[in-house]
Amino acid sequence: MTTPVNKTVTELFDLINKQRAKNLEQDAGLTKLAQKHANFMAAADRLVHSSEPYPEIICYQSGLDAQWALDIWMNSPPHRQILTAAYTRIGLAHSTNKRHKRTYWCAMFQGGIHRKFPRL
Repeated sequence: MTTPVNKTVTELFDLINKQRAKNLEQDAGLTKLAQKHANFMAAADRLVHSSEPYPEIICYQSGLDAQWALDIWMNSPPHRQILTAAYTRIGLAHSTNKRHKRTYWCAMFQGGIHRKFPRL
């Protein structure tokens, strides 16, 4: 597994906000949860939804391409939830399985009311 390249996460964050009427804010707690889940998927080398109580979207790809991840989500009606106006905060992360060279993405969302996050 590798840790995320901040440039690529930032690129995907910016691409998501370009699709929305109102920008999301990055949230450190959600980002930690998203990273934890992306690491889990990369280690297991399988796509699986998390058990966290936050709306999330996931995908995987060969290589690392923010535009590709956005296109996958935007071309899938259930994943277009990234446009939902009620979501104001996002945690976005990726992790790569080195053996199979698959990058797993995870985005977690939260509305305007802030909740405490569990310690990681």
